[in-house]
Amino acid sequence: MYDLIIRNGMIADGTGKDKYRADLAVQGDKIAAIGDLRDALAARTVDAQGKYVAPGFIDPHSHADLNLLVWPENEAVTMQGVTTTISGNCGFSPAPIKNVWTFAAWEYGLIHRATPQYYTEISFFHDLEKMKAQFKEVYAYDVDYENMGEFFRKAERAGFSVNYYPFVGHNNIRTVVMGADCLRPATPEELERMKALLKQEMEAGCRGLSTGLDYPPGAFGTTEEIIELAKVVKACG
Repeated sequence: MYDLIIRNGMIADGTGKDKYRADLAVQGDKIAAIGDLRDALAARTVDAQGKYVAPGFIDPHSHADLNLLVWPENEAVTMQGVTTTISGNCGFSPAPIKNVWTFAAWEYGLIHRATPQYYTEISFFHDLEKMKAQFKEVYAYDVDYENMGEFFRKAERAGFSVNYYPFVGHNNIRTVVMGADCLRPATPEELERMKALLKQEMEAGCRGLSTGLDYPPGAFGTTEEIIELAKVVKACG
């Protein structure tokens, strides 16, 4: 007996071959059988007549990093069939952070509350303590981490409903090393510190480095800087 059988669905299996009608059986957390299972028994049966049965979708460009800690069930995404989010995009990730808040949250409302003149004097840098206070006031959420390793431990406690595949942001790494004085090329010494910080975040569990070269401060990074950072990522596999 199977744990679950989904009957009569149109299966689109993600391999590129044409969709087909079949039953699908699940045992534990694995697909156990696909085909004509009319005689098979299961603890639970779902009739998928008129519906598609497909693998979970991957959202390759998500900025849900902080949202997932506020809404770990992430219903807005899971109800669309998304089961994996690739996050930390455009050079912005939840961490590392130090001294100054980079434009990582995509939370215009919180930024405006912390920096009232934001809409007339757009800035990518904000007072870190004011932003932390706004997260606490609006979402009852503590930004109590400085690096991605600490963020991951907080994420594990929250228990996201989706698979979380994180990049670390180039803009964050630049800002931590250079502070608000990051709208310029890095010095050789600053680049070495960036490489060391990137290595630390990769070893903590990040899966790559994202850039947002349209945005400050990444727009001020040189080609040589990106190449040197990419070497660190390659060395981490």
